[in-house]
Amino acid sequence: MAVAVGQHNLARLAEQALERLGDRESLCFEGRWYRSGELHERSTRIAGGLAARGLEPGDRAVVMMSNSPDVAMIYTALWRAGAAITPAIFLLSDDELESILRDSEARAVFTSPEFLAKVRTAAAAAPSVEWIFCPGEQEGVTSLDELAAAEPLATVPRTDEDLAALMYTGGTTGRAKGVMLSHENLWRAGSASHQAGYVPG
Repeated sequence: MAVAVGQHNLARLAEQALERLGDRESLCFEGRWYRSGELHERSTRIAGGLAARGLEPGDRAVVMMSNSPDVAMIYTALWRAGAAITPAIFLLSDDELESILRDSEARAVFTSPEFLAKVRTAAAAAPSVEWIFCPGEQEGVTSLDELAAAEPLATVPRTDEDLAALMYTGGTTGRAKGVMLSHENLWRAGSASHQAGYVPG
């Protein structure tokens, strides 16, 4: 039986926001405004590039990047491709990052040039990692522009209960532990935060 796209599928919700609000200035970074339409277009193409390389629904991808519009596009692209995201802070040691890569069984890592050496070291000891993606031209890794040269990918059907993020604890009392969060988990957390911060005009 075919699986439908869940009501709280995060990639589909982002798409619905674009359909509802239209193409508009939506993100300002380092003095430049990015339009919602261009962010959406690039994320659909990154998703297409991932699918073309063999990323499958349910696969995990670690994202260790500096703040930039790429992060939002990569998150949406991974959800669009049916994958789950594991955010990783740059303060992790090589050993800590290796542990997360191994435990999550990540197939892909997205990083920034300044963290690439750390990612290479950790990924070399994590057999599940097949791809490292990074902005710009870096030796031995695939650039985001190369991924985004693919044809756009339609949202891969995932249910509300499917894994959207595998978040790791701080590891203050031992090895970091993975916390599994579904699409609906993250939607409800975001919705509750929005309602708590709403001030009627």
